[in-house]
Amino acid sequence: MHLQEILRGLMAEQATGGSFMALLFPITLMFIVIYFMMIRPQQKEMRRHQDMMANLKKGDEVVTKGGIIGKVANVSGQTVSIEVSRDVKLRVLKGQVAGLYNESQEATSSASTSAPERK
Repeated sequence: MHLQEILRGLMAEQATGGSFMALLFPITLMFIVIYFMMIRPQQKEMRRHQDMMANLKKGDEVVTKGGIIGKVANVSGQTVSIEVSRDVKLRVLKGQVAGLYNESQEATSSASTSAPERK
């Protein structure tokens, strides 16, 4: 009788172990989907932004996170001097440069986001 109880206990453990594996699979699948949908694209964008900041050079037209547009006058260490007007230069941290500014991109994006004309 003692042996039968041990066998029943082992069979019960196997049954619960199977249900644990059934729960583990969807959770693992969910983490994989989250990685490819959220984490990986964010890492790629961060890497692209770091490469852009490392390659800033005099004459590049940039936009800051605050929306200031200007040309790079000087890059030194962690700061960038941006000329926003003739003889007007702002010194900003490299990390505050949002990206390169392209006037043609602005024209196409504003045209696509504007409301359609009424006839």
